[in-house]
Amino acid sequence: MKKVVLLTLLLCPFIFYAQDITGKWYGKLSVMGSELLFGLDFSKNDTSYSGKMDIPQQNAKGIPLSSVTFEDKTLVFKFDQAKFSYTGKLNASNEFEGVFSQNGQNFPLNLTRTETTLKKLTVHKNQNHLLIITLKRSVL
Repeated sequence: MKKVVLLTLLLCPFIFYAQDITGKWYGKLSVMGSELLFGLDFSKNDTSYSGKMDIPQQNAKGIPLSSVTFEDKTLVFKFDQAKFSYTGKLNASNEFEGVFSQNGQNFPLNLTRTETTLKKLTVHKNQNHLLIITLKRSVL
């Protein structure tokens, strides 16, 4: 019995830590053939969460979210100015599987602690009118 109690006490901090959403989260939203990188940074005071978002392709950085809640492994955040919301459920891998909603349309958006990258093709012509294609990675 003592071993069970000791094991339970040792595992409790890990269980509670796994449900801490504070810090940085990343995701990639695919909409009509385009991809948008999302960076989110959540913080918590004594009773509530707040958050800021980055969307590099739209030059948006540190934009405060209107509201953030996290309860029963479910994250909900809203940005009222653009009329969008996100609802996601924390899975066993400590990642959110969710849905981004805007103007009546829903798109899958998963959030992880791993920075997201995009492959970007740059096409231009040189002096001989030949196309030159460069592949770059954007990191959020």
